[in-house]
Amino acid sequence: MGDNVGGGSPGDGTLIARAIQARGGPKAFVALWDAEASAKAFAAGVGARLTLKMGGKSQAVYAPPLEATVTVQSLHEGKFEETKVRHGGMRHFDMGPTAIVRTDAGLFVQLMTRRVFPTSLVQITSCGLDPTTFGILIAKGVQAPVAAYAPVCVKLIRVNTPGVTDADMRRLTFKNRRRPLFPFEAI
Repeated sequence: MGDNVGGGSPGDGTLIARAIQARGGPKAFVALWDAEASAKAFAAGVGARLTLKMGGKSQAVYAPPLEATVTVQSLHEGKFEETKVRHGGMRHFDMGPTAIVRTDAGLFVQLMTRRVFPTSLVQITSCGLDPTTFGILIAKGVQAPVAAYAPVCVKLIRVNTPGVTDADMRRLTFKNRRRPLFPFEAI
């Protein structure tokens, strides 16, 4: 929830991805907005192994970049079309040059150069991935992913991660606000 792209977050939060990587699995998918890491994967080419610092660059205060040695799985132009009615009504999407890399722990990272909110499974399938093969799909959204991901997810778990769209206002930093203001002070 704290990295909800549709709510205005950058889409480069790494908290859950870092936990999966540290644990060593299960096979999982996450999309991260990171033009720099995507460019490095493109320069290396499909099949290359390299160490990348992915995501965590715009809001490192919440979680630093995910650093891992990865294998470049595939490279894409990043355009896709959703033909079904989905959240927001958008049909055409452009993630910009997009790389799919895999860590040794089985974390598949979609490195986008443009932010796209997770309202379509075609975001995943357009890059040659089958969403049903993952134990965890990390969707950086609150409402947008519900209809899209329901056909392939047994359970949807909303996790209130820290970030600029954190659902717990008490964890956000305010410079100017009225006092008293619930939930900070009792009214």
